[in-house]
Amino acid sequence: MCKHSLPRVHITLSFPFELHHIKALYLNHQYKECARRCENLLTHNQEEPAHAIFLNLYAALSHEGLARTMHVYSVWRLPKIAAAESAYTRAMDVCSEEEHRLVESATFSMPGLAIDQPMVQLAASKQIRVRKRNSKPSLVHLGPGLERSHSNSSKRAERINFSWPRTFTPLSCATVKAIQYNVCKDMDTPLDDPFTISPSEPSSTATSAQGTPIKTSNLKAKNSTDSFDSPHPPSPTPSCKSVQPTAASRAHAAYSTHLTAIHAQLTTHLHHLLELKHSTITEQEERARRQSGSTSNMQSTTKLPQSRSFWSFKDEEAEMKEKLSKIEEGRARGWKIARFEPKRYVELAEDALAELGRV
Repeated sequence: MCKHSLPRVHITLSFPFELHHIKALYLNHQYKECARRCENLLTHNQEEPAHAIFLNLYAALSHEGLARTMHVYSVWRLPKIAAAESAYTRAMDVCSEEEHRLVESATFSMPGLAIDQPMVQLAASKQIRVRKRNSKPSLVHLGPGLERSHSNSSKRAERINFSWPRTFTPLSCATVKAIQYNVCKDMDTPLDDPFTISPSEPSSTATSAQGTPIKTSNLKAKNSTDSFDSPHPPSPTPSCKSVQPTAASRAHAAYSTHLTAIHAQLTTHLHHLLELKHSTITEQEERARRQSGSTSNMQSTTKLPQSRSFWSFKDEEAEMKEKLSKIEEGRARGWKIARFEPKRYVELAEDALAELGRV
């Protein structure tokens, strides 16, 4: 065979030579040796999750391969299936533990990877929803400048009903526009506690830290005629900036994807193994039922054994005499048995000729 046609084997720390040897044994259908090597290596590779998953997987595949090569009525088939099921379960347990550990490490140490995890995505979406709800502006943050606008504009008085504390500084027009734009944008999202309006509430009741409700039907972003003087810069709008994935986060994401695929593969193998176990148990029970039925039928149809004749029994004294005579004959010939006796053959030949002459 040409050297170029041979597959190249890459020996690395994550995939050492021993694991390559295990895979080669399985591919060559040496299931017993493969399972034995896996059991020996598992005693020294429990600390490395990837190696433990690999060894348990190939141990399970080897036991399953042996079970499938056996006859369906073999007494060793179910023990091999049980060994394969145990190895699959151990591999799935290690895989699940590694997935949980990876999710926790991605959540606490690598925030950039949290976007790629389903559980972390759910938590992040909840945090963003709470942040949006908390970022809804109450009217106490708008300052006393809008109170003057309220006294000058009757249309604004129809929209907003409030009374401001005197300790706040007014905001700029751009800040108010940004806040109103965010309010309108958030109104499109369904919330559990939407704003409502209470037009009959007097303005003196809104002096506390709580904001006055806003009528959502009349909110618009057309406030170009308002002008406010504020020493503070416009407040930035809340936004969720996406973190660029780093090399470590990409590696963790690839490892997580690999673990998910391995877990799905183990689940599929275990499902097929349980089907094999169920079919084997069913066929063996059916065979045992047939054998028990046929045995009972045979016992019912067979006749009772006939009683032995009186002349078939020998006297104990006669049996003892015959035994003693055989012992004496053996001692006389030195316990040697002649394989060929010419005199005996001559006697048999003479007897045969005599019978032919009579005929």
